Amino acid sequence: MLKLYIYGYLNSISTSRKLETETQRNIELKWLLGDLQPDFKTIADYRKDNRDQIRIVTVEFRKFLKENGYIRGKHVTVDGCKVKANAKREMLNIDKIEQRLQNLDEELSKYLNCLERADIEEDLSEELESIGSGSVHQHLKEKIISSP
Repeated sequence: MLKLYIYGYLNSISTSRKLETETQRNIELKWLLGDLQPDFKTIADYRKDNRDQIRIVTVEFRKFLKENGYIRGKHVTVDGCKVKANAKREMLNIDKIEQRLQNLDEELSKYLNCLERADIEEDLSEELESIGSGSVHQHLKEKIISSP
């Protein structure tokens, strides 16, 4: 399931239903998952139940790369097109690198929140379609009253 979320992040797929569709049609993803095709609810529940673990795996993977010599962690490569024209040696220091790592963690949180919101929106729109327009108001009122 973690492979599926990484694939979704890399390919800008932000909902569990779209990820489910990809598991059924995308040959690359079928190979990656060993031809497993979880439904959208399983995908969404995995994210909800394992949010902290997804974050931990991301950080641990970075540590794994460093500990096993895949990256040294001593040098930072910067894409030249993103460096300001008046760049100085002092512009990139350890504090700024740590700030960037913190920003990456925040972006991961935002991405997970975005996935959760998208799933909720899809569930509600599907529920509204299945109810019909006549009793939508009453159903929503009951749903709001019964929600925690």
